[in-house]
Amino acid sequence: TGASDDRRPKPVSGTPLDQLYPDPSPIGAMLRLPRIQGILRSLLGPDPVYDHDWVHVRERGDLVDQLLHQDAIIDPTLAFDVQLFWFPHDVAPGEGGTGLVPASHLRVVNEVDIGRYQNLAGQRDISGPAGTVAVFHQGLWHRGRANRSRRRRVMYKLRLNPTAPQVRHWDL
Repeated sequence: TGASDDRRPKPVSGTPLDQLYPDPSPIGAMLRLPRIQGILRSLLGPDPVYDHDWVHVRERGDLVDQLLHQDAIIDPTLAFDVQLFWFPHDVAPGEGGTGLVPASHLRVVNEVDIGRYQNLAGQRDISGPAGTVAVFHQGLWHRGRANRSRRRRVMYKLRLNPTAPQVRHWDL
């Protein structure tokens, strides 16, 4: 159509986080919040880098849960990556939030080998008001939940890698 494309190019894996998402960027604004900066520094240390991101969409009336899975099963390092799951709009229970199994990152599995499991003791669902951010260990078992609402649910996932040993960075 001849219209210009204002979309930014996809970031390259390994790019320093502080070089991504300049203003105006809702993602950048979220990442620059003091609490988010504190979380990232505590878990990743200084100067984390971008690994990948993805926009997850659950269409309205989508009544099927995503298969339970574990990300990053091929990472051979002793470090752990951090994934942020950000809901830019309100997500009420039953509207396609993210399901997770606490402490499951301690059990490494082959991605969707756990996909046949439907309900596990202790599982939780994440939902909340616009701006809700969940911070995940790369290996936490999780899935997109069914969206029983009348509107589309969007969730932005960002995975970050450490560049320094993840030791004694906690901001107590």
